[in-house]
Amino acid sequence: MLARHFHTASQMTMMKTIKRWLWAIPLFLLAAPAHADYRPGDFGIGIGSGTMTRLGFSFKNFMNDNAVQVNLGCHGWSCDGIGLSGDYLFEMPALAEGRVMSLAWNAGLGPGIGLYSSTFAFAGAGVLGLEGNFKPLPLDVVVEWRPTLLVVPDVRFDPAEFSAHARLWF
Repeated sequence: MLARHFHTASQMTMMKTIKRWLWAIPLFLLAAPAHADYRPGDFGIGIGSGTMTRLGFSFKNFMNDNAVQVNLGCHGWSCDGIGLSGDYLFEMPALAEGRVMSLAWNAGLGPGIGLYSSTFAFAGAGVLGLEGNFKPLPLDVVVEWRPTLLVVPDVRFDPAEFSAHARLWF
């Protein structure tokens, strides 16, 4: 009886793991072999967020193998101020390449400033991003983890900050 219970618990753990990774199946199906390291263009513009910006404009410019990303928009979710951030990104080799999409990643860091309710704020953040570059359209969709250290007006570390972007490329 004990062996049967262990087998069932093992199966339940395996099912939970499979369910957790089911979202990745469409990405692997789209990632049939094609040419390597697709880049949609040199300059992208769209909507996004960053350090000290919750919703606004997102710009990214490639410079050889690396890129500069700038975000300008609302400081908080209630848009009680304005924020500006800049990131220097090291573009890494693609994780998967397909006919429809390239899945890539990048890492970097950058500062952000904000002005809200007559208060100035300054922070620095690390960036670790996962980006999907769609080949039929010059479009990318990016999700970033950005652990942030607020320096002004008070010192606070937030390890669970995230940002996202959707940009058209030229």
